[in-house]
Amino acid sequence: MERNTLIKKYLLLNPLIKGIFENGILIISGIISIIFKLWEIPFFPTINIIGGALFIFAGLFHGYCEKYHKQAHDQASEIKHIVTSGIYSRLRHPIYLSLIIMNIGIALAFNSWISLFFAIIFSLSWILTALEEEKYLLNKFGEEYTEYIKNVHWRIIPGIF
Repeated sequence: MERNTLIKKYLLLNPLIKGIFENGILIISGIISIIFKLWEIPFFPTINIIGGALFIFAGLFHGYCEKYHKQAHDQASEIKHIVTSGIYSRLRHPIYLSLIIMNIGIALAFNSWISLFFAIIFSLSWILTALEEEKYLLNKFGEEYTEYIKNVHWRIIPGIF
């Protein structure tokens, strides 16, 4: 199988499965860092507290986003309509923002440069997932999704992307 096809399959994998896989790697790398005292981020315990707070905030924000998007854990092919209410009237992929914040929070909570490295890689994968998903949704919903893009300018990070 071609490399690009594998990458696209990973990016469009069921978000719940992808998230569990990525969080597992973040947690395992964090535990390994703690056990072997590898590449610790300075400013203990402040950095751990910040990481925990980010993780809790991201979890609450994730739940808030799911309140408006009941199919949030479905693959793009299973989505039946475009959600435009609540936070989705301001961001097209707010759940991906919550996952990015959650990844960074986990890495900081474990005080691990290794986990932070993985968190950055996984965060980039959520950005690429949003781009791939938008191609799919444009194809599936056509003008309706084009209009949504015109009305909601930001994908994930307000004012930036």
